[in-house]
Amino acid sequence: MASEVKTNKLSPSTGVTVTLGDASDVFQLPASAEIDIASGATLDVNGNIDFTGATVTGLTTGKILQVVHTSVTAATFSTSSTSAVDITGMTLDITPAATSSKILLMAVVNFDMSATTAFAAFTALRDGSAVDSGIGDAAGSRIRCAAWGSSYSNQATVSRSMTFLDSPSSTSAVTYKLQVDLDAGTIYLNRSTTDTDNTSFGRTISTLTAMEVGV
Repeated sequence: MASEVKTNKLSPSTGVTVTLGDASDVFQLPASAEIDIASGATLDVNGNIDFTGATVTGLTTGKILQVVHTSVTAATFSTSSTSAVDITGMTLDITPAATSSKILLMAVVNFDMSATTAFAAFTALRDGSAVDSGIGDAAGSRIRCAAWGSSYSNQATVSRSMTFLDSPSSTSAVTYKLQVDLDAGTIYLNRSTTDTDNTSFGRTISTLTAMEVGV
């Protein structure tokens, strides 16, 4: 016969553990009910948690908290600068939810050069400073890549990618951007290419993505 027990507190009669039911028993909460675990308490789960059909909210660690993305699809940028300049359209802002968050920064740049002997160096920056000055060349987080075989006359496009896991340690908006500098020649972003039969393959796309990772 079903019965109802009403009480304000359950405590073990001996020891420090209270056991609810037996193996395979199911304890069900009605709609809108909740289990409130006080700050400083611990929910210790040694088995499995089934989230099928559930909506998980409030987690600040162990997941992607937000994604900010920008892309450039037109051939709107070119430069012959031998000092670093911003790449038009490859800038984004992201505001971390916690100072402990990491930012996974990923960039893909598609370009061609005016000469196969020219070099291009791409730099990822956060608020004007190199994302990771511990890698790349002496100038910081620069991926220096030869544009060999990438001249427009040779009908070829070069693709370069960069990935950094950054620690801004801030809950204020931070700005990430890409810069480029050359040793010679001119760089063209996303210019359409053709093959030797003069068949056009259209324009390429360059992207910059920042993901906040809760840790």
